Amino acid sequence: MRLAPHDNTAKDYRRARELRNNASPVENTLWAVLREAAKIAGLKFRRQQPLHPYIADFACMQARLLVELDGDSHANSVAYDKVRDRKLREMGFSILRFCNDDVVQNAEGVAARIIERAHLLNAPLPNPPHKGEGTAALTSMPGQNNNA
Repeated sequence: MRLAPHDNTAKDYRRARELRNNASPVENTLWAVLREAAKIAGLKFRRQQPLHPYIADFACMQARLLVELDGDSHANSVAYDKVRDRKLREMGFSILRFCNDDVVQNAEGVAARIIERAHLLNAPLPNPPHKGEGTAALTSMPGQNNNA
């Protein structure tokens, strides 16, 4: 099941705006680093992206990648996070989770991992080989001796 943008409610957008306006220092740190890294990489990320009934901390919609920061409060919500992640994956998203300490200790490294994953997810699929190319057995051309 893929999420259509119209599935978000006005309440979802209000809540996302509230979360952006009251972001934690760790979220602000990652956002500053990720925004610059994404710009250089040609990717776009959003903060507090509504995906009814959830709101993702960061999202790259073109790669269908969500990034979640887990602070101290997530220690008490492991079961909820598992259900939430499963439902978001059913919507077609991949999810990366980082703990706040990862960002505090190495925000640039976290951003680099996020950009790397986004590029992998956003990479075009290889074209299948044209007829007669690839690993198929060689066939002889008229007038050609393949025993030489």
